Amino acid sequence: MIAVRSLRDLVQEMYYPDGFKCLVCCLLLNKCRGETVRTVLDPLFGRFPDAPSMALADAGELATILKPLGLQNQRAKRLVEFSKAFAAGFQDVNELPGVGEYAADFWRIFFLEDLGDEPPNDHALVDYWVAAKAGMWPEGGWR
Repeated sequence: MIAVRSLRDLVQEMYYPDGFKCLVCCLLLNKCRGETVRTVLDPLFGRFPDAPSMALADAGELATILKPLGLQNQRAKRLVEFSKAFAAGFQDVNELPGVGEYAADFWRIFFLEDLGDEPPNDHALVDYWVAAKAGMWPEGGWR
């Protein structure tokens, strides 16, 4: 589990170390507040708990679940595309549909344990990056 839990109460913390669910959270956070995203996660992951099930999801059913976030039709289509690619496997998270800078930085820090020389641009991720750089990296890594 994340040792430096709740520095910023990231939505993804609830699902770490499930990489699929963490990245879905990152995708849903695009143009949406965390508090709103949290309202759809239980129904979403209750119905589609993993990449193979979400890859086979009906976009209309997904859109209904995602409606509170807005842009639900686009989000539903993107989640199906993302899930298919995730289930097929990937070498680099940036290959996955819908993965932008935030999701890539999250993956790099929490799953690859690669802090790099420059902090991420997202203010919440910067707090984790700074803590890790200061030696608060958990023994044995985040996992």
